[in-house]
Amino acid sequence: MRTESFLMSFVMILTSLTLTIFSVTLPDWIESASLPNHPHQHHIRYGLFQRCVYASIDFPDTPPPFAPVTSTTLITPDSKAYHKPSKHKVYKCEHFPSKEQCASDEEAQGFCTWWALAGNMSLVGVMLAVGALPPLLLGGFEGETGYSWRSMWKVVLLVVGMHAVLQIATMGIALHLHGTSHLIFMKGSTLSTSFRLNVVSWILDIFVIGTGVASLVGRQWDSDENGYYPIPG
Repeated sequence: MRTESFLMSFVMILTSLTLTIFSVTLPDWIESASLPNHPHQHHIRYGLFQRCVYASIDFPDTPPPFAPVTSTTLITPDSKAYHKPSKHKVYKCEHFPSKEQCASDEEAQGFCTWWALAGNMSLVGVMLAVGALPPLLLGGFEGETGYSWRSMWKVVLLVVGMHAVLQIATMGIALHLHGTSHLIFMKGSTLSTSFRLNVVSWILDIFVIGTGVASLVGRQWDSDENGYYPIPG
């Protein structure tokens, strides 16, 4: 049972690592969208290091007053011709937050400090999750490697615990800034996919920590001697 608990924990930490990487790289922690009937449609996605903006601007279907019309072209009063599109679409990703945004005022500077801290903690979390994988493999094959399974669990608990703390702290910072930084995030913005991936990653960490603690305290369900007792002579 001991080997199975190590391998099961390995799979959970590998999954947690994958979710952490996606939460760091996907610009989808917070999203903001305009109302469906608004003439200037936009969809903004904020990540830990990027902001992606999609905008759709409606043009009028009829020419301006006194503008001559051809079959395919509208002519504006200043004689500049343009083809008749119904919408103009733009999708652009850029570094977030930018130096210009951070230098705008004191509130923006505070936001940038906390947002950068969240991003850096997530990057450290990726390294910690990677570091938890070798001990789990070594502990699962104790007889072949010569390493003590108890020592391996202690290392795993330390590393995974630190990863969970950093992930929870990142989540807390995102929650706080989403609720207080009204000059950065538009009204009606919501927490999105990367935030949920972060939550699932540290929940998996907690399951692994519980498995390790149960092994170290000698729970019967995780003991190789489970169900076997010496027969009195």
